[in-house]
Amino acid sequence: AEYLPAFADALGSYIRNLPIKHDVASPMDDDDFFVGVEGAFGAHHISPRGLLSEFLQKLVVVEGIITKCSVVTPKIMSSVHFCEATKETIKRTYRAPTELSTLGGTMIMPTTDEKGNPVSFEFGLSKFRDLQRITIQEMPERAPP
Repeated sequence: AEYLPAFADALGSYIRNLPIKHDVASPMDDDDFFVGVEGAFGAHHISPRGLLSEFLQKLVVVEGIITKCSVVTPKIMSSVHFCEATKETIKRTYRAPTELSTLGGTMIMPTTDEKGNPVSFEFGLSKFRDLQRITIQEMPERAPP
């Protein structure tokens, strides 16, 4: 994902707080906003060999060859569940233990509501993010002798 979560959250907060008059719920209420970056990175344009701890919490460009690539798998970000007995919907947000951008949330998907009634998973209303793992190797033509 080529975006910066903090900037995206700030942009989304700013857009949601714009003084726009509307009678119905805005489609922007649940939308995610993404901020992309492009241009020269100077000393932060590195190879896999140069990826050191000094670059933690810094935006870098890593240039190399992808030697191993996993298949793209969906990762659930938020789910919507419907309870047939009460006709209510439940929305849950999820986060990975290594994800720093999202605080709060849970890792357990509900099967019942607070009263013990079974809930069904609504695929169309839930949000997913594509997840793919890659292994990068330094390009042979740029490796030191």
